[in-house]
Amino acid sequence: MNGNLPFLPEHSLRLLRRLVAALSTCCVLTTVAACASSPAAAQPPIRVLVEFRDPVDGAAADLLSQLQQRSGVAIRYATAVSPKLHAYLLSCPADHCAAAIAALRREPAILDITPDLLRKPIHTTP
Repeated sequence: MNGNLPFLPEHSLRLLRRLVAALSTCCVLTTVAACASSPAAAQPPIRVLVEFRDPVDGAAADLLSQLQQRSGVAIRYATAVSPKLHAYLLSCPADHCAAAIAALRREPAILDITPDLLRKPIHTTP
């Protein structure tokens, strides 16, 4: 008999210790796996103003698809400033934003892209 738990036989106490050790190991491994697989902190979207050569529907699905395809990043429409000037939110890793903007600048329908310095990134609903 064990002095700490006199009501448990020795073989039951050993089994209980093994069970606690196994559960502890599972908890540690689950925590490590969750930490290893969690994505890096997401960077907030970058808001840019895109000036088109001709008036466009800046929120049109086909235009958004073309812009995303050209840039290689996720782009959301924010608002229209004028028929030719629209604000967009670019969701990209910090090291890829400059390349995405450069790719958009090569689009023939776009005259210029500038950071929207007057507005801070906003939280929009999808």
